[in-house]
Parts: sequence; C-alpha cells; structure tokens
Amino acid sequence: MPEPADTRTRIETEALRLFVAKGIDATSVRDIASAARCAEGALYRHFPGKDELVAHLFTTHYARMGERLAALAAAERTPRAKLADR
Repeated sequence: MPEPADTRTRIETEALRLFVAKGIDATSVRDIASAARCAEGALYRHFPGKDELVAHLFTTHYARMGERLAALAAAERTPRAKLADR
C-alpha cells in the first residue's frame, strides 16, 4: 500500500502537470486522482478541495521561485551582474 506522503506527492505532481496542460478550470478532481493513481477520496484526505490544492501549489512554488531568485542575486557581486540576463 502506498505511503500517504507518496500519495500526496503524486497528487501535487500530477495536479501541477494537468493544470499547466489543461488549465485549472478544465482539470477535475477526478482527472487529478486518475493521473495520481489514487481514489478521489485520497485527494480529499490531503486537501479539502481543488481550490485548496491550487492555493497550496501556488504558494509553495512561488516561495521556491523567490528563494531561487534571492540565491542567484546573492551569488553576484555587482548590481549590473545581478540584473544581467542569464
């Protein structure tokens, strides 16, 4: 039987993939559960609903992007280098 953390990770991964491919509105909870190879009920054990899953993915990935940008900026010494295209 899959571990709950593995199921949650699969749900998040597949939801993000589907949201990018189909859009949030066009992706159903059933689509996500099917792609994550779990029952719809399993999704609801990890998230109250699709809106909460969307909010979780946004805040998690937004924060990671901010951390990555901060690390890249900190690695450069001059303001010009910090603003240069990569």
